[in-house]
Amino acid sequence: MPEEQNAGSQQQPKKKPWLIIVLAAVALCGAAAAGYFFFLTPGGESGEPESLPLHSFSLGNTVVNLGKPYSSSYLRVGISLAYRDESTVELLNEKKDQIKDLIIDILRSKDIDDVATVEKTEALRRELMQAVNKVLEGRGEIQDVYFTEFIVQ
Repeated sequence: MPEEQNAGSQQQPKKKPWLIIVLAAVALCGAAAAGYFFFLTPGGESGEPESLPLHSFSLGNTVVNLGKPYSSSYLRVGISLAYRDESTVELLNEKKDQIKDLIIDILRSKDIDDVATVEKTEALRRELMQAVNKVLEGRGEIQDVYFTEFIVQ
């Protein structure tokens, strides 16, 4: 019997080094991950425009005829403009009528085939964004155009 107790007490010290090694490895991995996220990943208050949230400026709904004059096809579209800089909203309010007129002109120049697919709708979105940014004359910028309603008939 005494040999069994001796054998049991000799095995316990062997388990403790493994436990210490495993805990040290877990702690080391945790410290490495924390260091990576804290020091190497971008984020925080960097002051870059990409870190600012997007805001939305609604232009409401618009209905335009598509295609040739006196065509029976029309487009009903709701548009919102996405911007980051808070000062852009003042400029958008100031130029709202000019922007809406420009958008109506662009939409009226399209025919039903120009808005029939997702790819063409995305191209229209980019075209509208570039045109609106040109109207803002570099004093503000929109990052995206949202279609809140898009009905073609």
